[in-house]
Amino acid sequence: MSPLARWALAAGLEERYIMGGTRSFRGARSFIGSDHLFPFYLQIESLCRYLYGSSFADPRPLSGMNAVALLLMSLTEPGDRIMLLSPDAGGHASIPGICRRLGLISADIPFDYEEFTVASVQANEQIENWRPRLVLLAPSDILRPPPLEQLSIPNSSILLYDATQTLGLIAGKELPSPFDEQPRLILFGGTHKTLPGPTKGLVLGKAEDLVKVIEPAINPQYIRNTQMSQVLSLLVTLVEARRYGKEYSQQIVQNARCLALALSELGFDVMRLPAGEYTRTHQVHVRMDEQATAQFFSRALRYGITLNKKQKALFAPSGIRLGVQEVTRYGWGREEMLKIAKILAALRDQRDKLIPELLSSLPGSRSVKFCCPPEEAREFLAGLEQY
Repeated sequence: MSPLARWALAAGLEERYIMGGTRSFRGARSFIGSDHLFPFYLQIESLCRYLYGSSFADPRPLSGMNAVALLLMSLTEPGDRIMLLSPDAGGHASIPGICRRLGLISADIPFDYEEFTVASVQANEQIENWRPRLVLLAPSDILRPPPLEQLSIPNSSILLYDATQTLGLIAGKELPSPFDEQPRLILFGGTHKTLPGPTKGLVLGKAEDLVKVIEPAINPQYIRNTQMSQVLSLLVTLVEARRYGKEYSQQIVQNARCLALALSELGFDVMRLPAGEYTRTHQVHVRMDEQATAQFFSRALRYGITLNKKQKALFAPSGIRLGVQEVTRYGWGREEMLKIAKILAALRDQRDKLIPELLSSLPGSRSVKFCCPPEEAREFLAGLEQY
């Protein structure tokens, strides 16, 4: 997070909240002072219209997982059918359990493991035959966005897309807006990945008939305190995304591709997309056998290196997931990616004497880039009113 977004968390709003959202807020029926907080919601909605192409934006969910739970509770009844991206195909591992707890009947969305994407022809056949209430895409391991434009969603079904991993890349126009491909989509996600904001959930939409169902259910029905400090922090993050997000998202993808190529040249089995690209997102996926994966992960922990261990069909059968959004946030580029690749190679080769030296060669500064400079903070905050 930027220093200014962190400042917002301590702005004295944590214990304050209002009832309703942008469609259902009634100042006279809410708490005293609510009229001072409601403009934050309107400003966020205005920014999201520019960044994502939505007409509705709801920052009240407390996290990405809270957002999906609220949407499922708002849009379904026990016994409804739902199609999910399975954890084996990179889908979020918590979603199937939530669906079971809510009494939903789930089926896996067909997935092409050679193309690393949804098998749209088979998926459309299943949607047509099964007529699910919801089709939910929640990719956690993602080298490319799902082919939303190829999915045929009937009016009787609702498409939900969890873009937690890529909200920043969409805001920075590095990836297309999902609303360009599916106008009736409900887009949602956590705001602390490639969108470098606070822990919060964000729900976006364009179809007013769906918004009318979701908006009044979220608050006050399912949650009360909507964490207004985080709402203000998210507002700051979104303004920064409008000003600096394009440059930041471009650098993220450049760094991911640079790191992937360097790892490949050092002998790692880096996964590639069909066109030969390594990635279109912030993630790099590397295959290893199960024993090598376990050893690599254990050694990474020993040296304070953050990465994810994976054991699923997508990695055939195991490997590691790397993300470059945080190191990119420091302003790091090609030179640092090459150093990181050498560090990971030294980890793999168990060259323990070399690792501390390589780690110390990385820049010591961890100052945050692609955000409002501290000396411009006062002017920046004054300009929030324009949104």
